[in-house]
Amino acid sequence: MPPSPSLVPANKKPRRSSASVFDTDTQHDSMCETPGFGGDLMASHPPVGGVHTRTRLDSMEKFFGSQGLASPPEMQHAGHKRTASEREVTDEDFVIHCSQSYTRTASQSIPDSSLEAPETSNAASASNAVGSSAGQAEEVERRNAPGGTNTTPELANDATGASTSSSQEKKLFPIFRPKGERKTLYIIRHGESEFNAATNTGKGFSDPQIYDPKLTAKGQSQASRLRSKLAEQKIPEEALWVTSPLTRAIDTLILACPQPQRLGSPVPPLAEAGPSASNQAQLPPFKVVVRSELSEHMVTTGDVGLPASALRSRYPQLCGAMGGLSEHWWWSPADNNAELHRFHKSEPKQKMKDRVAAFNRWVQSRPEKVIVAFGHSSFWCEFLGGRTRLRNCELHTHFV
Repeated sequence: MPPSPSLVPANKKPRRSSASVFDTDTQHDSMCETPGFGGDLMASHPPVGGVHTRTRLDSMEKFFGSQGLASPPEMQHAGHKRTASEREVTDEDFVIHCSQSYTRTASQSIPDSSLEAPETSNAASASNAVGSSAGQAEEVERRNAPGGTNTTPELANDATGASTSSSQEKKLFPIFRPKGERKTLYIIRHGESEFNAATNTGKGFSDPQIYDPKLTAKGQSQASRLRSKLAEQKIPEEALWVTSPLTRAIDTLILACPQPQRLGSPVPPLAEAGPSASNQAQLPPFKVVVRSELSEHMVTTGDVGLPASALRSRYPQLCGAMGGLSEHWWWSPADNNAELHRFHKSEPKQKMKDRVAAFNRWVQSRPEKVIVAFGHSSFWCEFLGGRTRLRNCELHTHFV
């Protein structure tokens, strides 16, 4: 008659042997020999244990010892004493098994005959899962076939985030698009303004009450040096130049543009073009647009701009670029007015985020492959995901 399993009194702790390793083989043997334990169940599910399990657990104990750690409490129990052959193990015997979830690919076959629904209430669910897997595999095969559609994530087609319909062209994230299909966006912050100079004293912030400030001499120098950097980028003739309606951004555009005379009306060819220059057609002006979405987050007097009519008088060469600019384009013009030196209401952060999203959509809708945009610190920081804050006249290349 097989021995009954040993019992340990509740008021006594089990004695730990020198092995101090959990022996699954001993436990399984005891369970199988215990009357009424369910032999049929154990027969249909063979126990995992024996010398192979002890070998791996011994190696686990050796690993803990090499790390100066004690064996976990759940691995320590009294009972089995290892033999010499069982103790002769190596680190290679330490094996860890992981469970992973896999997705079937097009290269894997899907034998329909081998997939049988289990005889349970989940039969319908299993059948649906098989059909879904087969559909996914067919979709992968279709997309990987020559001329198939790209399998990369798609961008939302509108402000609500709704995905594009099958009849519309799918828009992909920039990193997934072929290089030839990406737009290059040169992001530039304006040069140092009078407001910047008045607040960069290191003595704490106090609004200097400077409405729509101009560039300082240092800011003008920064913008002039930026011109050579932009010339090195070899910006194409058909590029689009965009600026905020605030004075400091417009001044930076004019000073930094490699050919500022082409920001307005058509101009004659350059003199160094040679004697035949007079016979050449006039050089077309650059495409320039003034967008109110690019203005700075209005939280100080320096973020309150001038009406469109005042800007046209100050920058007559950009009258065409301001065609779509409303007269009072800034946030809450009834409460904020630079000409009247009035600032009573800050712009909510969400409103600024909405402008950033609107500008992003507008950029993606443009046909130009290269866009040069002049804006502001907080706006660009939000546009770039809140991780990057540009210095004055810093040039940042972004792909959309």
